[in-house]
Amino acid sequence: MQALRRLAGGVYLLTQIVGSVGLIGLMITVGGTVIYRWFGGTFQGSYEVAETFTIVTITLAIFMATVNRSHVDVVLIDQMLPRRVRRGIGVTLGIIAVIFWFVVAYSVYHHALRLSMIGEHTDVLDINIVPFRWFTVLGFFAVACVLTLQTLHYLVTGIEPQSGHDPADAYDDQEHDT
Repeated sequence: MQALRRLAGGVYLLTQIVGSVGLIGLMITVGGTVIYRWFGGTFQGSYEVAETFTIVTITLAIFMATVNRSHVDVVLIDQMLPRRVRRGIGVTLGIIAVIFWFVVAYSVYHHALRLSMIGEHTDVLDINIVPFRWFTVLGFFAVACVLTLQTLHYLVTGIEPQSGHDPADAYDDQEHDT
């Protein structure tokens, strides 16, 4: 279990680094383009470069939000329901989310496969988009796998996942009944 936590921490750290680099690249590209246009110039292909950074940044942001459970968290009336009912609702919603993300990942997989066969490139800079498409496929399957693990953990232990900032934080320091 300790090795799995270390692996999750390593993947999470790598996600933070690559996502940060993607976001900084996006900010530099967009900011540089705006400033350069202010002086009357144009940067050919800036939108294409921004699109590639956007793919990486958004995919990793969705993955990190899933791991942290930091999506929009709304306290609903189910908090007044008995713990067993809340658990049933949570597991049901988890299963729905898992199915949704596997369907999304599967459809993105087929789209990436089709575009890989024809070799998608950007128009101006001739950047190969295919690796970025496969990055999205990998990211969405990772989201589906994280949701699967979170749902199974909730089903087996009864511990309600909480928002955290570390992959292991979502399940620490909580009492539960099964």
